[in-house]
Amino acid sequence: MRRLIKWSLIGVGGLIGLLAALVIVVVFVVDPNDYRATIEDRVEQRTGRELAIEGDLSLTFFPWFGIEMGETRLSEAEGFGDEPFIALDRAQLAVKVLPLLTGDLRLDTLILERPRIRLVRDAQGQANWQQFPAGQQAPAKTPEQGGGEAVPAVVRGLELAGLRVQQASIVYDDRQAGQKLTLDPLNLKLTGVRFGRDVPIEADWEVVLGDGTRVGGQLDATANVAPDLSRASVAPMELALTASGDGIPAGEQSLSVAAGLEADLADSQFRIEDLVVEAGGAELTGQAKASVPASGAPTASGDMTLAELSPRDVFSNLGLAAPATKDGDVLRSLSAELSFQYADGGIRIEPLQAQFDDSVLKGWVNVRDPAKPALDFDLDLDQLNVDRYLPPASEDETAKEGDSDKDSGEARIPTEPLRPLDIDSGKVRIGALTVSGAKMEEVTVEVTADNGTIRLNPLSANLYGGNYQGDIRLDAAGDKLGISVDERVKGVQAQPLLSDLAGFSRLVGQGDLTLGATTRGATVTEILDGLKGKAVFGFQDGTIAGINLAQILRQAMARLQGNKAGADEPQKTDFTTLGGTVRIDGGTLSNDDLNLKTPLLRVTGGGSANVIKREIDYRLDLNVVGSLQGQGGANLSQLKGVPIPLRITGPIMAPSFDLALGEQLEAMAKQRVDEKKEELKAKAEEKVKEQVQEKVGDKAKDKAKEKAEKKVEDKLKGLLNR
Repeated sequence: MRRLIKWSLIGVGGLIGLLAALVIVVVFVVDPNDYRATIEDRVEQRTGRELAIEGDLSLTFFPWFGIEMGETRLSEAEGFGDEPFIALDRAQLAVKVLPLLTGDLRLDTLILERPRIRLVRDAQGQANWQQFPAGQQAPAKTPEQGGGEAVPAVVRGLELAGLRVQQASIVYDDRQAGQKLTLDPLNLKLTGVRFGRDVPIEADWEVVLGDGTRVGGQLDATANVAPDLSRASVAPMELALTASGDGIPAGEQSLSVAAGLEADLADSQFRIEDLVVEAGGAELTGQAKASVPASGAPTASGDMTLAELSPRDVFSNLGLAAPATKDGDVLRSLSAELSFQYADGGIRIEPLQAQFDDSVLKGWVNVRDPAKPALDFDLDLDQLNVDRYLPPASEDETAKEGDSDKDSGEARIPTEPLRPLDIDSGKVRIGALTVSGAKMEEVTVEVTADNGTIRLNPLSANLYGGNYQGDIRLDAAGDKLGISVDERVKGVQAQPLLSDLAGFSRLVGQGDLTLGATTRGATVTEILDGLKGKAVFGFQDGTIAGINLAQILRQAMARLQGNKAGADEPQKTDFTTLGGTVRIDGGTLSNDDLNLKTPLLRVTGGGSANVIKREIDYRLDLNVVGSLQGQGGANLSQLKGVPIPLRITGPIMAPSFDLALGEQLEAMAKQRVDEKKEELKAKAEEKVKEQVQEKVGDKAKDKAKEKAEKKVEDKLKGLLNR
């Protein structure tokens, strides 16, 4: 044994001596720079590009055999400029000598200093990285020929001490698309690179986009790749990005991503675990998995959770002002949870649950084609008060005033986003909904969309003791949005509805309404100006508050006759029916068939109201059908059959009333006097005839006639009160 060890040592010593002698010979005899021209020629033959090694070539030997190369550049293809395609300031690579004797390949740290790459696509779509001669490819070996081994043994055992890329630069210039970005600098560091071992990775970079926006990044991760390439993982991984520039909110924003990545390369299975994304005060967590089979479509699934956040705080973190709202307590809370499945090119989100302030949304969304987009959905929302999120009253009024000015540069209503929308079945249910003050319950709507035509039908809701049914259509096929509505309200209580909707509480009663209208426009003003339609309304057993038509008549009659007005009465007019038709023309509502019936009056009328200016000009004709004898008032039954006009003008919410009773009463009195005069005259003549028959002689006849005529005159004077 001792002899064996002795001769082994002698052999090893001899081998070392031989290698030492070989190194001495190479050092003094071989100059790598003598091969510079040969290397450059070989590269040019293979690539068609000129290689220029401008720096020195140097060798290192025991215990590392390596080569160091100075400044080097590879020329650009013709037509892509004079700058080099690839250039670097320094490169270094070395291999450990002794492990080579046992078949192990151990490399020292590979160093690349200031490598620079230009990737250019010209205006015709040709790319400079494609301008290389077609290389000779060796035919793929079959497993029987020894080609079944995925990774050669020498590569599986390869060990690289590290990789350092310092101050790298990559320029991407797409002249066809007009896009350019620069990655400069890029620093990359890997330590202890070997299959089956954890390899720390450190990288940092900065990208400059064409608009001057800068995106800086930093990556810290640990990677592990199985020797047979069957598995790979990156865990943990931490990525931090910072964007800055004029187009970035507050001038600068940051995003961080932490996750664990695993890949089963043999079965094409991939997993993302412990995902945490943070930006602007928002935190998204989740996990996902995907399968990408060699044959067949890829699939994926996962879960995501948006931790509760304050939208107002997010706006603040982004350096943006939160939207002004009527209710300052909204935009305080948002959270969401969902699961998703991807298959056959579509994404299904189910279940979906989100909470926004006091509203909770549940349901599912199926995106059949994200590119179109084509989707279906079924959503339940427990409650929503839209008014809380509208601008404050002052801003809302300013916006309305601006809408009336067609030259104010009003924003156009976009129709392009609506045209590709494809919805086969969209359903939304809302337990309680408040819009413009109106309160609705059990709201349901089904949505369909195809080729720019969007329909909300059936649309239904319960409101104020009645129900609503609607059919709304949007036409976005052209540059201007078309809208048509067909709506019906039945059995609704008018006072609470109008009070909540418009602050108008003067109409009490149960009513029905049908509305059909169309419009088309590119702005809100055009939509209002182009509105055309008709509404039919009817109310039963109600009251008009704020006006007592009977009292108005009594007081007017008392003044004309010089009498005192009666005692104050409740300011209301009870009615049995109230109905009519309203024509809609832009912001003007007109009516000419109003029909109001009360126990005492029959009222007809017509006129118009401008809902934009909020003004009314209306005329009512009052017809007495019953006794108006009231407390302290005169009996005006003689007004029966005589229409009395009542003019209503001014602001809709506070109109003025002008009763034209004087002219009517004067005409009526004259008519009654004439009728009474003829009646009395006829009676007098009849009586004279009787007296003439009883008496004889012309003288007696004349006296009787004269006396009768005088009585008629006296009675007429008393009637006229003159």
